[in-house]
Amino acid sequence: MENRVFLSISVIVSLFILSACSTVQSVLDATRTQTSPGLNAVQTAQAKAVWQVLTPASDIRSKSQSGTASPFKPTRVPEILFEDDFSDPESGWGEYSDEYGSTAYINGSYSISVSEADYCYWNTLGRTYSDVVIEVDVQKVGGPDTNEFGVICRLKDNDNFYYSGITSEGYFGFGKMLDGEWTDLGSHEWNFNDNVIKTGDGVNRLKVTCDFGDLVQQVNGTYLANVSDPDFRAGDIGLYVCAYDEGGVEVLFDNFLVTTP
Repeated sequence: MENRVFLSISVIVSLFILSACSTVQSVLDATRTQTSPGLNAVQTAQAKAVWQVLTPASDIRSKSQSGTASPFKPTRVPEILFEDDFSDPESGWGEYSDEYGSTAYINGSYSISVSEADYCYWNTLGRTYSDVVIEVDVQKVGGPDTNEFGVICRLKDNDNFYYSGITSEGYFGFGKMLDGEWTDLGSHEWNFNDNVIKTGDGVNRLKVTCDFGDLVQQVNGTYLANVSDPDFRAGDIGLYVCAYDEGGVEVLFDNFLVTTP
């Protein structure tokens, strides 16, 4: 059984500022529970979530060629809510590093690195939005292709949020943390489409719409997935990166744009 840990950079940085002596504690006794294939979350004092992967990451990615989701047709004229080309290190994301990974502004991009296998590193902007469209360029520039990276929307707290991402192998999908427990969105498996997703170190444009109860994912201008979920209506937005079999994954984010649907 593998463990996958989500580290909230915004929370960690706050704790670091409040106490220079505080350190990130490893979770050594996370309770393991047998459930349906998926992930369990355990909240720690450092507001980290420990995810228990009950099946290998490679087994929960279904290699069925997909990308036939019904197009989402916006009915409103989009309004820009926030944009960032990451050329200004004071734009709000901050920089941080520890034994598990790091975040940094690098040459006009925002880097998130994960040093440890089966860990996820993520950071939020510190703003609250309801219905939004999030777009960003993503590129894996270091480490293995067994990874995952993307965006977070409607984060109420560390136990409640949506996320949507892709992998360097060509998988895509949605997930949700609900009251500290993992819940799948859509099918129980992520789907595969290397015709649309540029694998390896290719640059992909990820676009995720969170509009009322609808979540829609596009990659490079192609609709890949859509699901409906009513649980979260507003919250913070963010970026995340996960390492699976081995650490050393680094992903660059650029041309970040948030608009109304």
